[in-house]
Amino acid sequence: IESGQTMLRAAEACRLRGARSVHLMAAHALFDAAVLKRLLGPAIAALTVTDTAGPIMPVVPAQTTRLG
Repeated sequence: IESGQTMLRAAEACRLRGARSVHLMAAHALFDAAVLKRLLGPAIAALTVTDTAGPIMPVVPAQTTRLG
């Protein structure tokens, strides 16, 4: 994930088609705090990422899991 736009659009499409919740997973989360805030909006229930690209998130919100 770099900008989060594709993931966000996919999550919103799933919700519009009846999904009760959307959980995202990614191997490489190369985003900043603004992208994280966008991804943790109302369309997405949870986000799980690995730390394969080094330290990616200075703060890990409650609905985010970092695997490493």
